[in-house]
Order: sequence, then C-alpha cells, then structure tokens
Amino acid sequence: MRSLVLHHEGAPLLVASTAGPIKHRIGEYPPDDVDLFRVWSVPTDDDSVMPAFDVTEQFAKTWALECAFGPGTEPQEYLAPIPAFVREHAEAELIRIWQRRRAEVEADFMPAVLASARVAA
Repeated sequence: MRSLVLHHEGAPLLVASTAGPIKHRIGEYPPDDVDLFRVWSVPTDDDSVMPAFDVTEQFAKTWALECAFGPGTEPQEYLAPIPAFVREHAEAELIRIWQRRRAEVEADFMPAVLASARVAA
C-alpha cells in the first residue's frame, strides 16, 4: 500500500491515502507558492519493494482532467479558473486537452450547421 505525501519547501506537510486532502491543503496556500509543493508516493508498510518517488507531475495531470476550462481562446483566459498548482505543473497537458476538446466541438459544429442548412432548403 502507498500513501501520498505533500511537501512544502522540501518538508513533509501532509500524508493522505487519497488526493482530496492534498488538493484541499494546496488550495489553502497563496497561488505564488505552487512551485514550492511536491507530491510523493511513499510505501506505508515495510513489505513494499518500491521506494518513494516524486509524482508531482502525474498528480497535477490527473487533477487537470477534473478541471473545467474558462471561456476564451487565449491560454490566460481558458486556464484562469484552473488551480495554480495544476497550471504550474501541467500547463502543456492542459493546453493539449483544451485544443483537443475545441477541435471536437468544431468538428461537431460544422456537420450540424450543414445539416440544418439542408433541412431549411
């Protein structure tokens, strides 16, 4: 079994078995502290053969999947409502997700417009 350990400025701050408490604790800090956090996966028993390892990027990317984008077409607009920690550690992934979702919407929009034009004619 493994636990997540949130570190702030290199010191352990919180141990949790799920991501929820860690997300909540990160949210309690000012946005300019996000680069001071790291999330580690650590064994919780002596039987684990895998050592502790840094999962900050993976944690942020997983959190990113739960986030809702804001309106707009510029990164500073559509990334605005996303927690600063996620933006700091997964910005490139967020932009790819937004671009993929935008392309899907645009792909669905055009056939619908064409279909409605045919019905109107």
